[in-house]
Amino acid sequence: MFRQSSNTASFFSVLIAALLFALSLAGVAGAQFNTSLGTGALASDTTGIANTAIGWGALESNTTGSANTAIGNGADVSTGNLTNATATGFGAAVNASDKIRRETPMSQ
Repeated sequence: MFRQSSNTASFFSVLIAALLFALSLAGVAGAQFNTSLGTGALASDTTGIANTAIGWGALESNTTGSANTAIGNGADVSTGNLTNATATGFGAAVNASDKIRRETPMSQ
């Protein structure tokens, strides 16, 4: 006869509990379908969807906004809830939904 170890039973109990906890979180997942590349890019995003941030600190201020794009170091939105806003270039900041802001290169 096989005797079940209490350690094995405890392990499976913990495994089942962890699985149930993970499944419960799946329903409240916030930010989805976002793409970021760069330190701090999209760092504050909580529930925004379909955002793209490329560059150090890109879209760092975005929290709930969706369909936003920022390309360039520090390219960002001026408020965290914009939709379909685009900022390109170093330090560019867009301040309204459905708007494009292009920053010119710094003077040399």
